[in-house]
Amino acid sequence: MHQNSLILIYNGLIVFISFTTLSSSFSTPRPVVPPRFDNFCEQIVGAWNPPKSPGSCTARQVEEVMRSCGGAVQGIREETNMSSSNIGESMYLNRADDGFVYFDCGTYTKCPTQLQLLEDHIPASLSEEDSIILPIVASISFSTQPKSRLVFDMATDSCIPLIKSIGLATCETQSTTDVGNKKLNVPDITWGKETICRMEHGDQPWVLQRAKWEASSSTYDHLLQNKCKMNADEITLNGWINSWDVTKNHGSDSNPIQSNNPNHASFLLPNKTSRIIDMGGVCVNSGEVKSLFIYYDDKGFLQAIVLKEGLMK
Repeated sequence: MHQNSLILIYNGLIVFISFTTLSSSFSTPRPVVPPRFDNFCEQIVGAWNPPKSPGSCTARQVEEVMRSCGGAVQGIREETNMSSSNIGESMYLNRADDGFVYFDCGTYTKCPTQLQLLEDHIPASLSEEDSIILPIVASISFSTQPKSRLVFDMATDSCIPLIKSIGLATCETQSTTDVGNKKLNVPDITWGKETICRMEHGDQPWVLQRAKWEASSSTYDHLLQNKCKMNADEITLNGWINSWDVTKNHGSDSNPIQSNNPNHASFLLPNKTSRIIDMGGVCVNSGEVKSLFIYYDDKGFLQAIVLKEGLMK
């Protein structure tokens, strides 16, 4: 299959495009309305269970958190550990936090606006030469009925599949580590849509309230058109975590901007991009693929977050 590549510079942005002769090109990014927090909460709030594991525990809860003075919802609180010995541990995601970026479908990431030096622990997804600590968490939601998602934690190099339940049902699992840490290589993907969150100019400090939201698409044939109804115990989700140092051209997978890598069809990279983080997953039943790409510059400052959607070939 013949591969092609283009490198364009436009308004201070470097655009890397890699495609095959069978791929349709992406449209020019267009401005879109930012995600609504109430739409996000509708998809994420509730009780979540891991699939297909013996044992018993309490369902993992995601709850709305109200402002202390009353009124609007300020954020969400998600339980972070499902083992019986650690019930009650939780993570608070404040919508006023510049590193908390969410989407209408229920997908989100919580990442630092500036990376810090790593001293002791290097996750398995990074090469030994890396000196960056990545306290990044994310959740990617899929278009299944019942709702399903993958929860990622780069600090522990793990991803956990969860299925949304009705009410306060109990779940079945042995432990978080038994359910998680099942990652795979990125499958062959036909991307259909990108939702981009970035600053207007690459040299601006990251402030989410001032971020520019854009969307780009190829064809709806490369997107899942309807929610897929299936039994909860039949849903199979697989995920991956990858990191690249663009300046050193190394990481946990091949460089995503190389022209011979068909899995990364289109990129919009702010100038001086140094590190790219990719946390993604596939619903094996429907073939739906989603992936979050996070971009940092050569000084470790957050530059852009992109949600890519497509189908497994």
